[in-house]
Amino acid sequence: MNPWWTEKVPPLLVKTIRDFVPLVERRMQVRLAPAIVVRGPRQVGKTTAQLQIIERLIAGGTPPKRIMRLRCDELPSLASVREQLIPAMDWYENNALRPKWGWRILEG
Repeated sequence: MNPWWTEKVPPLLVKTIRDFVPLVERRMQVRLAPAIVVRGPRQVGKTTAQLQIIERLIAGGTPPKRIMRLRCDELPSLASVREQLIPAMDWYENNALRPKWGWRILEG
């Protein structure tokens, strides 16, 4: 579960916006794909940039549950990303995005 689904996003210690944050935001605005992959060598600021983007999306009014961050650091190969990504996206769609039955009844 992504922490911003249930609590406020903690402020980042790094206030300088990473160079590729605006590039990722532009790609998100074009809406060519439902997901954006950020990859690169270790320690270049990928996580910081992702958290900056999430913070900016939420501040801009995007509902937190519409934002999913899936880390694939520990996967042994690029091929196994697909094996992990599809079930994760199915879970996200069925559990995070859709209200539970009880909530649907309460909403009428």
